[in-house]
Amino acid sequence: MSHALGAKPNLRLWSVVSLLVAVFGACLSVRPQISAAAPIVPLSIDERPTLALFMTPENPTSMDTIIFRAEAVDPEGDPLKYDWIVRDEQGNNIIDKSKTAENTLQWEKPPAGSYTLLVIVTDYHPGGGGVIWKQMPFTVREAPPSPEPRPTYSIITGSEGDEEPLAFVQEIRFNGQTLFRDAVEERTYLWPGASIATGPGVEIIVRFSSGALIRIDQNTEYELKKPEITQAGLRTYYSRLIKGLMNFYFPPGAAAQRKFEIETDMAITSIKGTELTIEHTAGVTTVTVVEGEVEVTDKATGAVSIVRAGETARFDGTTPPPPSGGKTLEQALDTNNNKIIDDLEMLQALQYWIKQQTVPGTNKTIDDLTMLALLQKWIKGTPI
Repeated sequence: MSHALGAKPNLRLWSVVSLLVAVFGACLSVRPQISAAAPIVPLSIDERPTLALFMTPENPTSMDTIIFRAEAVDPEGDPLKYDWIVRDEQGNNIIDKSKTAENTLQWEKPPAGSYTLLVIVTDYHPGGGGVIWKQMPFTVREAPPSPEPRPTYSIITGSEGDEEPLAFVQEIRFNGQTLFRDAVEERTYLWPGASIATGPGVEIIVRFSSGALIRIDQNTEYELKKPEITQAGLRTYYSRLIKGLMNFYFPPGAAAQRKFEIETDMAITSIKGTELTIEHTAGVTTVTVVEGEVEVTDKATGAVSIVRAGETARFDGTTPPPPSGGKTLEQALDTNNNKIIDDLEMLQALQYWIKQQTVPGTNKTIDDLTMLALLQKWIKGTPI
């Protein structure tokens, strides 16, 4: 239908058009605004560490120390923590060590039985770490009983010849217990060329025909040489301390026609009626006199010195011998000049020994062997 010029427009049509324009404008006002593209953040995914378990020894006993080792590697290099758990057959935790950075575990002398090792490894990755765990069953066997210690020693009796024996073995001890005591019907005699070697815990006591006694300590080698008749019928017994320690006692009453010389690599000790200890270890000879006095020749220098009761001399090829004159240690300690070491003087000697101070009036300190000699003099009340 047509409208004539100047006629009124169709009101219904305009209303529909106006409604459509309003709806379209509202849609434009609420449309999301799209800005420049934002960066995409990738999701961080942590990889679990790898884990392998090892045990040394592979077949442990109840006397062993077991060393467990965990070899763990994290692909990202994150720090690792270990939980160590050892369970017995009943499921009890024998060892429970948590969150440690140590990748090894030691177990000393485990009881015999069956066990399971559980190791849990955690990596500390930002935003949450990975966890891996492994188990390893193992068995601890009962250790076989330890063999009883056996004494080791050697006695070579030497060449008999036509002479009388020089000495005989009086007693053999092992860890303080007597293994053998001399009996005439089974006596072990020693002739020139005899040698004695002792192992751990073994002591051998030898008595000479002159009455002298020597105690050969453990881990010691000692040999006898042929004696000689020297000046005015004096019989000299020669022997050699190869290594170790020996105690010597020569009763003064038996000394009239007897003399002993004991040689080491460093010194020769001449003895006639005295009590002393000689030790030769690591190239050093130490002579400690308990009673009487001895003459010691330094083989390196040829110097001869007198070592008196209560004194100790050391010879190593470089140490000068002790002076032959002046006060002895005992004389310096005897402050009241009563010729014995009394209680107060012994206490003072103990102070010098503990603090390793030089004894006034001498240039000497008191070592362990000298202190033992002083204690014997004090206990016996032996005059100095």
